[in-house]
Amino acid sequence: QIIHIPDCNEPCGCPDDTTPPTGCISGTIVNASGKPIAGKTVRLNRTSPSTPKVLKTAKTDDNGCYHFKNLMNGTYKVRGL
Repeated sequence: QIIHIPDCNEPCGCPDDTTPPTGCISGTIVNASGKPIAGKTVRLNRTSPSTPKVLKTAKTDDNGCYHFKNLMNGTYKVRGL
């Protein structure tokens, strides 16, 4: 089982080069035992009234961390694949 834990603190925080007016979403992917999962694909969808759109994909690093930067204001959904 994959658990998504939102985490905006180091070491999985957003990079320092994220500049307003854009934002960043970051987090950690861990297994049911709480151990980080490296190399996991994470997909970012923008939710909209019509249909969700896949915006970006990322892979988790050795600590299970991922981040998506340069995001405009809106509602997003993050999913581990």
